[in-house]
Amino acid sequence: MGAAASSGAAAANTPNPILTLELVYTGITRARDWLTLVETGRGMLDEAVTREVVRVSGLGRL
Repeated sequence: MGAAASSGAAAANTPNPILTLELVYTGITRARDWLTLVETGRGMLDEAVTREVVRVSGLGRL
């Protein structure tokens, strides 16, 4: 296995901060006929749906 292949495998198991409950919910609810859900690593989906979203828009101060 070359360096590119091994670094790609490591990146696939790195948590993605963009993947959140809201994004998973949107994907599931927009599925029309069927849904196939694939995890790139064990526990990645669980981590995504339990991740707390931090908003920095400033709208909460209004």
